[in-house]
Amino acid sequence: MLIKNFLEQFGPSRSSNIVDSLIKEGITRETARQKISRAKKPVCRLKQIKLPRRESFIYLENQLGTQIFFENLQRTLVETRTSAGRALLGLISHYGVIPETFFKAVAAAPIRNTKKQLHYSTVLNQLESVELINKQNDPVYGEIICLNGFSELSNHQRAVLQAEDVFLSIFQKWIANTGMGSFNKIQIRGETPPNFGPFGWDIVAPSYLGPLVNFEAGKIKNGFVVGDILLDREVSASDIRPFIYKIDHILAGKNYRPFLPIYIAESFEKEALDQLRKKGVLIASTYTMLGKDAGEMLKSLIGIMENMTESISNDPKGVFEIISRVSKFEGAAENLRSMFLEMLIGHLLHEDGYIIDIRKNIKNLDDEPAEIDIFAEKKNRIICVECKGMAPGNLVKKEELEEWIDEKVPRIKSWLKSNNFHSKEKRFKFYASQGYEEDALLYLETVRENHKKVPIDFYDGDQIRSQLSAGNLTSLKRMFNEQFFN
Repeated sequence: MLIKNFLEQFGPSRSSNIVDSLIKEGITRETARQKISRAKKPVCRLKQIKLPRRESFIYLENQLGTQIFFENLQRTLVETRTSAGRALLGLISHYGVIPETFFKAVAAAPIRNTKKQLHYSTVLNQLESVELINKQNDPVYGEIICLNGFSELSNHQRAVLQAEDVFLSIFQKWIANTGMGSFNKIQIRGETPPNFGPFGWDIVAPSYLGPLVNFEAGKIKNGFVVGDILLDREVSASDIRPFIYKIDHILAGKNYRPFLPIYIAESFEKEALDQLRKKGVLIASTYTMLGKDAGEMLKSLIGIMENMTESISNDPKGVFEIISRVSKFEGAAENLRSMFLEMLIGHLLHEDGYIIDIRKNIKNLDDEPAEIDIFAEKKNRIICVECKGMAPGNLVKKEELEEWIDEKVPRIKSWLKSNNFHSKEKRFKFYASQGYEEDALLYLETVRENHKKVPIDFYDGDQIRSQLSAGNLTSLKRMFNEQFFN
């Protein structure tokens, strides 16, 4: 069989598959390899990514950029256990789209320079150069990494990411309270991933547990607790491959600190469980950590966050009850305050007859993204709401107001203009769960003076409580106080 015929029949392929096919035709292995190395166009060899054992990825000119090209290349990179393949597995396990800051942990590529290991940025560039991934800009997370064929985070993906953040905050407090990690030094993922060894993780904590410490020159040296999280799916063996690689690579080094790896998920396939146990990984299920009822509540929370508008419109009592109960877990409230305030204001607007859309993602005429916390529409009136749910005692800073006024508001106005809302009265509202710093209050006067055509109203926590009292919403006022004033 000719190389061209093979590629036409089976699509782009790694060179070893073509060699095996030629051998079946009676050609020696060496001759088959020579035929591939001497092949000329339309037979092409991928140059951007090198495969192990001096293999090549071979394709025909007219196959470049086709669906079968991307599918076969992705499978080849995974099968040959390349750095790019591990990064793809991490992306696939997260539904094909993930914020870049989180991708640094799941890609299992070093985020600092190491010998004989491709740096994270190199792996990212490789995948982007062959168009297996693309980068997009998200209004909430900034730069996101998308698998070929994807371009944005779905509502479900956003809900899962937020639920993971909630659980990581709970787990962070649990590690501190049990003494597993140093109380004030436990790091969880955020704008930059916490690191241990050359890799990023979802959680890292210095630990002084007996089995993890040692002594050097009479001084105690701490170990570490490190972990990753993947919720809302049954975790498979391929899902944990990047995690296992990070463990194996660190253990193979000479100067690593003792560490306890932890993997957090809802459930696991048997093969994944067996592999994790063989590596001595602590398996932390949401159900075993929180209990069955609380685990189910966290699962329900994902559904609420995925369909915030429908949830608050159809069952506000159930929504606020679940948020309130989950918030009682130490550490959870911090990640739920913004959601609670958005749901609360959305509920008040819905009760006032508005059609609402919570966390509406839009793009202006220049394709710049923005998120409207609550988009409310009634007859000839439109209200765009920004909510700032903050911990007790924290006030909105002038810089935060300036960022909203200078960046988000113009983008939203541009979007409104492009969608023919000309005939409707338009207003912006800013709700702060607490209040505003002194210089922020002075800045508000300037904002009101400069935005008379499309007015901007500002509210603080006391005004929100007054609205709740006026509507005899006693239970919601109690929940509001628990979230923001207790």
